[in-house]
Amino acid sequence: MKAAVIPTVAATSVMEQAQLIAERVGGELALQVRPFASYDVVVIIGPPNAGFEAACKIRAAHRVCYWIVEGILTSLGRRRARKCGCGLSIVPSLAARQWMEESDVHVDYIVPHEIVPPLVMAGRNRRAVYIAGNYPRKWMPWALSTLELAREVLDAFYRDEVPDAYAAELNRRLEMLGVKRLARTGKQELYSLMANYGTFASLSSGEGFGLFQREALAMGMNLVTVRHEAFWDVLAHPCVHSVNYYDVAYYRGPRDDVYEEYRAWSPQEYVEALHRALERPCDRPLVPRPHYNFLRTLIYELLH
Repeated sequence: MKAAVIPTVAATSVMEQAQLIAERVGGELALQVRPFASYDVVVIIGPPNAGFEAACKIRAAHRVCYWIVEGILTSLGRRRARKCGCGLSIVPSLAARQWMEESDVHVDYIVPHEIVPPLVMAGRNRRAVYIAGNYPRKWMPWALSTLELAREVLDAFYRDEVPDAYAAELNRRLEMLGVKRLARTGKQELYSLMANYGTFASLSSGEGFGLFQREALAMGMNLVTVRHEAFWDVLAHPCVHSVNYYDVAYYRGPRDDVYEEYRAWSPQEYVEALHRALERPCDRPLVPRPHYNFLRTLIYELLH
């Protein structure tokens, strides 16, 4: 089987998952679209953006579309998704499935992202951490208000995934609030940083799956997060402390493929949940599962 895995965005999480899929299915990680290449199967991972459109032009007997979205598709995103001709249509969460089906795009299976098993476990202390890329949906006003209210027990770091030319103003505001800039590092180095804390406080207003959140649970950290269908399978976990949201909005930013979803919450209610989490260490880490074994089986069935 000649296979290629093609990420359509350069976000760290998408690139990591694309590499894991390539290793599991025995294919190559194709970071550049080669117009004259030909494959038995291509796995396209990401949103239906311009990169997705280019990947759909590669000659392949079968296409697997693994949709990574954080909201409802725009009309352009819908046209791209429908035009590609996906032999398999897959999403990582119930939330992503709902968004795709609301956009009239069929979904065959939910195949969650995989977690790289951590080699360290979390500290059993009363401090919390939040780490996120410098995307606006990760640092909305109510998230920043929560950060200010909890600054005595909560440390925050931003990863410079959006270039300064586009995120300079957000970066400056974060640093004024004491958020530290974090260079991109390997997964185990990131886990080592997280291991200095007992709780992961997710201040993200939009999620498609929640990789950081599940990685924290796998390290034996408590998780504080807004209730969301992205966490459909872990909300009942005893180490998850969820916060209700009071409003949902969709916003079209610079991307042309999706209306990103934003969920708002009460900062005071969030801080109360955070203090409950800090009072009792997590004693039941989440067990990582090899979800891409199932994806590999689906691909083999598609080929035969």
